[in-house]
Amino acid sequence: MLLKCEMDVVIGCRNVSAGEEAVKKIREEGIEGGNVKIHQLDMESMASVKKFASKVVEEYPKVHVLINNAGIMLVPYKLITNNDTPPMESHFAVNYAGHFLLTHLLMPSLTAAGKDGPEYARVVNVSSIAHLCSDIDFEDIKSEKCYIPSAAYGQSKLAQILFTTYCEKLFQNAEMPIHMYSVHPGVCDTDLFEGTYIKKAAPWFLRFFFKSPKRGAYSIMFPAVSPKAESLGGSYMSNCRPLKPSANARDETRAKKLFAYTCELLGIEHFLHPVV
Repeated sequence: MLLKCEMDVVIGCRNVSAGEEAVKKIREEGIEGGNVKIHQLDMESMASVKKFASKVVEEYPKVHVLINNAGIMLVPYKLITNNDTPPMESHFAVNYAGHFLLTHLLMPSLTAAGKDGPEYARVVNVSSIAHLCSDIDFEDIKSEKCYIPSAAYGQSKLAQILFTTYCEKLFQNAEMPIHMYSVHPGVCDTDLFEGTYIKKAAPWFLRFFFKSPKRGAYSIMFPAVSPKAESLGGSYMSNCRPLKPSANARDETRAKKLFAYTCELLGIEHFLHPVV
């Protein structure tokens, strides 16, 4: 859909050959517009995030849209270790912290694109309805005392929404030309369900009762490119309209505490102005 909009698209993915195969299929379907590049990006590795961001900033002084879409769900417990950051639970690292760091590092290109107008640059965080029954367990954020996969997943998706609302206010206060959105694309039949019980026991269920990836993509495209979304910065969206997230997601104290915690975790001193 981004290529249909004649955009230059940079795909960051763990498996570059899989990304190349996806682009090949898109081109074979007759979609000739836009340009696309593929760079290796492993959201478990903060070093990989930094390397990817450095390439993007070098190649693209202006980034108009950033879609933070990488995700894992209901995986066995894993503590991610990086040389320059403390250990993190894998859902927290991949679904949230890696995106937090990437957004921070792309600030110069996002700011430049927003100033170039007429619309602000946009950051879209792909969250989930799973946030509704979730909280941030600041006492055991790494799930070392108790690990429940669904709780860890929900915590990471709630973190994305808190990140969204906090950053939108941060951008406004600093008069930066950037909007941030969080999106529940719907429960979609994607590879996110690979290895889960429902995929193994009843794969037909996903095809009949879940959204197709194409339908889920519409919800992501709306805040990414629609002029109608320009006035909706900071919103949590589903089916191309703003919705009220959970009470925990609207808690400014939680948002501020999580933001400060994440900056300290990732060694970020000034989120809006990365040190190159």
